[in-house]
Amino acid sequence: MINVFGKKLNATRTLFACVFAIGMLLTMSDSAAAEVVEIRQYILGDNGDASALDDFLGGALIPALERLGVGPVGALYPHPSDENNSKSVFVLIPYADANQVDATRMALQQDNQFLTDGKAYLSRGAQ
Repeated sequence: MINVFGKKLNATRTLFACVFAIGMLLTMSDSAAAEVVEIRQYILGDNGDASALDDFLGGALIPALERLGVGPVGALYPHPSDENNSKSVFVLIPYADANQVDATRMALQQDNQFLTDGKAYLSRGAQ
């Protein structure tokens, strides 16, 4: 275990995550050099957030992004045996370029299927 800013982190998992991220950057081809990856962090509370978030991601957000030609999207959930009691889910969304980020956000706001499919989660507000 290593201690970073008062939190105990599993050194092996931390090292693996760093090596994986560096490997991904090094294997990008020249044509993908302009690619932008958005990293969203969802912090889970105690009010059934994990289930609601899972339904939102799998039933609304990821399908909507696929319809817009954005993907593949990755969702990283905490491991059940996480000793740090991590309550965050990270979603990685790759875009062809920075312009696609804004275009996608605007398109999602106008996507009636996304708004309908995600209504239960989007209307929850802060928990």
